[in-house]
Amino acid sequence: MLLRTTNRVPELVDIPAFMPVRDDTLRRIERRFERRSFDANDVVIAEGGRGDEVFIIVSGRAVVERCGGEIATLGPGDWFGELAVLLDMPRNATVRALTPLHVFALSRASFFALLLDVPDLWRRVAAILARRLRQADLAA
Repeated sequence: MLLRTTNRVPELVDIPAFMPVRDDTLRRIERRFERRSFDANDVVIAEGGRGDEVFIIVSGRAVVERCGGEIATLGPGDWFGELAVLLDMPRNATVRALTPLHVFALSRASFFALLLDVPDLWRRVAAILARRLRQADLAA
């Protein structure tokens, strides 16, 4: 019996934005990421802070807080921080780890290079932002 193996990057395969991406592209993408870990209750980004990185949750859960109130909960595959990077503005919310949290961090330069390397990712990032805007409208 012939067993097929794959060289897929395990953490990236589970992130919806990267599911249709080819293996060779995934390996190139992985080199752009910096892996980071946070303990429960650690602040990953702070409201009003400098927005120079984008984060993708690999495992764990985080809470998004604005003006001291909880506005969302995030889990594996969710992105955060992209708005401040795209608009070159301060963070509009705090993201705090609810559980031990493992993320991929992308610098501003790496994020824009990734968007050029995987052109379809622009559409996915726009969809994320549109969904958040819709949720904010519904909550208002």
